[in-house]
Amino acid sequence: MSENQPIPTFLTVKEVAARLGLSLTAVYALCEAGELPCHRVGLKGGRVRIPEDALAEYLERSKIEAPATVHVVTEASVAAPKKRRRRLQAVGFPNLRAAGWDGRSKYSS
Repeated sequence: MSENQPIPTFLTVKEVAARLGLSLTAVYALCEAGELPCHRVGLKGGRVRIPEDALAEYLERSKIEAPATVHVVTEASVAAPKKRRRRLQAVGFPNLRAAGWDGRSKYSS
């Protein structure tokens, strides 16, 4: 390394996990998979260290674009739970009586 190049800042696995909100195991898995570049420093396998700029590059690569349509959740849409029949009709059971549903729960007597 030449004298005019700055020494990169290295982060521990614990620091990276805290920044990303992941577990230590998840960060190790990213390193092992080659998704997050890392270095082993020290004897006998060493300690894993991640360059700060490599973390920034990883975050830039893994960024996803926001969807074009945005679903607005209002207080009214989540305030009261809907009845079972309406819920089932919304997910693809328009004719519940024809499908054998009699309007009662299988647990009611």
